[in-house]
Amino acid sequence: MSRIDDFVKWWVAHQKPSPAPGKAAVRIMREGIETFWSMISDSKSVLDIGCGCGECLEIFAALGVGRCVGLTNQERECDFVRKKNFACLLQDMHNMTVEDGDFDLVFSRRAVEHSPVPFYLLSEMKRIAKKYIAIVAPGYPFRTWTDSHCSVLPNLVWEEWGKRLGLTLLLSEMIELEKGQEMRLLFKC
Repeated sequence: MSRIDDFVKWWVAHQKPSPAPGKAAVRIMREGIETFWSMISDSKSVLDIGCGCGECLEIFAALGVGRCVGLTNQERECDFVRKKNFACLLQDMHNMTVEDGDFDLVFSRRAVEHSPVPFYLLSEMKRIAKKYIAIVAPGYPFRTWTDSHCSVLPNLVWEEWGKRLGLTLLLSEMIELEKGQEMRLLFKC
């Protein structure tokens, strides 16, 4: 194992589970997904990286996505998602055992900012995505901070990385929220 693998393993082991989102957060999730959905409604499968308790999976299922799968490194969250009748992979987002091009859409809400190696993570998302990558993350500059955030980056950085990976940018926006900003990016593979 390399030093970077050791470091990522250490970082993941020191993450804290996220609390379940409140009603306002779920409303914001729905609005964000609906914004993407108008451009990606041909998606029949989604992998939600950092799926938490499965709220976004429920929204995608309600929109008609037939295959909704979550991925989290928290056993408690995975158990909760499975109780909602969704498949859930108990894996680290840096070491996903998902096949190349296995999902039409690779989606991540409020997870990429926890990655110590976000460009690598984006390249893995591209490997797994057949059609689209959607990212929702805290906006930059970030107004609140937790000890598990290490990659709060501006839209321009993600846009440039997407370009370097051969992705086409479909949407890049910053939404003002009551407690900060939310970045929304959508790429076509």
